[in-house]
Amino acid sequence: MYNKCKIFLRRFMGRFVDAQTGATAIEYGLLIAILGAGLIVGTDGIAVVITDMWDGINGNVTGS
Repeated sequence: MYNKCKIFLRRFMGRFVDAQTGATAIEYGLLIAILGAGLIVGTDGIAVVITDMWDGINGNVTGS
């Protein structure tokens, strides 16, 4: 019984280790997710800079 389970587990796990189908899709998915997260973080920083710029312009125009 032990040997049958051992053989089954080796074959079962071997399919995952040797399987390459879909690996490229997963890699592209991870790449897109990382780029998306970077864009979200980057746009938050840019939004603060642009808001401060427009507030400065508004203050200069109003103060004139």
